[in-house]
Amino acid sequence: ESDLAFITRLLADVGIWYRFTRDERLNIEVVEFHDDQRHYQFNVELAYRPQSGLSSTGQDGVWNLQSSHQVVEKHVNIRSYHHRVAHAHLNGEIDQTRGATTTYGEAYHYAEPYTVMGDRY
Repeated sequence: ESDLAFITRLLADVGIWYRFTRDERLNIEVVEFHDDQRHYQFNVELAYRPQSGLSSTGQDGVWNLQSSHQVVEKHVNIRSYHHRVAHAHLNGEIDQTRGATTTYGEAYHYAEPYTVMGDRY
């Protein structure tokens, strides 16, 4: 994982986005970090320019675009069975909302290779 991917992943986990701007007064590039959409620029159009380098017009453009998402379920139910300790309680429920009201859905994980609750592996 690259440094940029690592930082982007950490920021996305806590709802922070960033953008690059230019400070004309100091003549430098600036990274701005935000946690709300008040400064997000909507309806910005960028031209698609292949990386061949044949389209050098001096205007901003993009050559690649990716979109990704990750669903966060409201509840995760875990159920497992350990054949050597049949009476072991290996059922669990996890609430992942952390106070958020926008999460929904449930995930069920059965037959996970756990021997005790709380054991990650």
